[in-house]
Amino acid sequence: VVIANVLIYFCLTQEPDWRSLALQIRALPFLLNDNDADQAANRTSVKAASLRKSASLSSRAPGKSATGFLPDAGSSTIQLKNPTDPPVNEKNELFVGWMCPPGSGSHVRSHGYLRTKTKIPSPGELYEVIQCEIFEAPCMYESMATRVKLPKVTFENGDGPKTWRAPDLFVITIALPTDPPKIGRSGEGGGYTITMYCRMKQTTRDILRRVTADDYDPATEDYGSDIQKTQVNAVRLLEEWVRRAPMDQKWFSRFKCIPFIHNFKEIGIPSWISKYNGKPFLIKRPGVTGFIHQHPELSAFEFTVSFYPFPYLARQAICFLKENFFKKIVASCCFVVEGRADDELPECVIGVVQLCYPDPAHAIQANDFFAGKGPRAF
Repeated sequence: VVIANVLIYFCLTQEPDWRSLALQIRALPFLLNDNDADQAANRTSVKAASLRKSASLSSRAPGKSATGFLPDAGSSTIQLKNPTDPPVNEKNELFVGWMCPPGSGSHVRSHGYLRTKTKIPSPGELYEVIQCEIFEAPCMYESMATRVKLPKVTFENGDGPKTWRAPDLFVITIALPTDPPKIGRSGEGGGYTITMYCRMKQTTRDILRRVTADDYDPATEDYGSDIQKTQVNAVRLLEEWVRRAPMDQKWFSRFKCIPFIHNFKEIGIPSWISKYNGKPFLIKRPGVTGFIHQHPELSAFEFTVSFYPFPYLARQAICFLKENFFKKIVASCCFVVEGRADDELPECVIGVVQLCYPDPAHAIQANDFFAGKGPRAF
């Protein structure tokens, strides 16, 4: 029993390492220093293409529609004020509903975590989820920022010079396989695409403007009376991650997901799944379980998390949840850049989204969504 529990834990919380060492080395991006940042932005699309060639997925979504039609971002779902509100549009058509809860509901590493191992409520969030996409597809979709009409965002003093790399829009996509898994064929099957369009908060932008100024000195930073409630270190970490992650696997591997099912006891989710509820996990393998797409012309940065290469038991658990619990679940997922030193802590969530009783029957089909044929939330 002990051995079985250990194996289940590994399969549900760890990424598989099915590739040979040689393939991993070929997928490793070269290291980058800050002076090369501008050149790196120009090489990102080329490097991303080479990384994607190493992915285990054998089935991916086609490119943009030949008609040039782009659906409005977020038009496949309904944003709710309360979890029990009906997710309907003006025509009384049903969709999947979602909310944008405060980041303080997620626990993250505190300042001093390496000594104390203490976690605290996140000191807010760096971005706000302003739209959410959910659709069912026969394969994985990525580069969602180029497939939709992104929401327009504005900021105070938005016309001033930008001295930072962190994007105005952070697009995060989860590719969730829900078809019954087949042993040895991890990259195939249908599933759901969940995309969050996150707008930078004004407070984050204000911190970035200050900490990226030429005369900024971190040694003079005033953290106030309680450093655990500040976002400065997390904002500096985000900026460094955005600069380095596209080309440096060590930095890439700091992207962390924290899923949490709020009502797992009430709906009776089995203990072999619920015991791992809220366990954070890192996305460690570029071009396999994680994909970066930079869109500087849109001031957007995109990170896709693929569960397709995850182990058989993990995919089996997702399929089980879809068939038995999805329409009963209230679940959140937040995203964090992992802090590993005191000058990177406390952590602060990038953004968090909450799905409210996502009935698979109400999910729009990808082909209809991208062709403009299905129902639209607005």
